[in-house]
Amino acid sequence: MTSLYTPGVGGYALGILVSGLAVLVASAALLGLFAVYVAVVLVVFGIPIGVVGAALTHFTCRDAPSQLAHVLFAGLWGWVLTLVVTVLAGGDLGYVLALPTCAGVAAAIGRAAVVGLVPEPRAQQAQR
Repeated sequence: MTSLYTPGVGGYALGILVSGLAVLVASAALLGLFAVYVAVVLVVFGIPIGVVGAALTHFTCRDAPSQLAHVLFAGLWGWVLTLVVTVLAGGDLGYVLALPTCAGVAAAIGRAAVVGLVPEPRAQQAQR
């Protein structure tokens, strides 16, 4: 799972962690103490969705040098996977609209946070 344009397994793990923290911070700001329940759901559903989304992002973008494409695809995969899980779980309309959007934004934030761990951009910056 190596590529010059991806952050590697450790980078993806860090990106998933950053995504989870983004969701928790937003949840705490909006929900207060109810964010504890969001944390439980995040661990049960969010981590597996993050792992699958990271793998899909890697395989989709491993040959693409544009880190913007990686960030956009991470957000897209986060949105799609969460939408599928939410619909299959029988979520009401509010969850089906809001939860995938929040997950997609968090996934994009997580992938953007690890752009500095990608070998190719670091090599380009070192040459300048």
